[in-house]
Amino acid sequence: MMYSVPVEKDEDRECPVPSVWRGVFYQIVDRIISGDVSEIGEIPSVEPLSQSDADRIFANISDYGASLVSLPEEAWVSSVCQWQIEYWDVLVDLFTAEGSSDLVMFARAYEDHGKESKYRFEIISVHVP
Repeated sequence: MMYSVPVEKDEDRECPVPSVWRGVFYQIVDRIISGDVSEIGEIPSVEPLSQSDADRIFANISDYGASLVSLPEEAWVSSVCQWQIEYWDVLVDLFTAEGSSDLVMFARAYEDHGKESKYRFEIISVHVP
């Protein structure tokens, strides 16, 4: 059963990743899988990755030793966000062909008043916490 997960500003607990953000994260993961980081900045509302950040992300994925796959719906069962006064910290669990991995994408979501998307996203890292 599909239901809509609202955007919540809760400083005291982790919340599920809001439904309205999920499409952006699907696109980001697919761009990471393709290996073309320049395309990440072409996703509306997503900050471009610097080359050094991209290199670090790809090194972490390579060191993990498995190939990522597009996010399955089950990624949202364990992925979370938490309000940090000025932005949300977001942890998206990543998957390989074998299933759930230990890798997470750490991002920040900011309110973007006056913009069509209402939110903007910054990819901080992909790593094993």
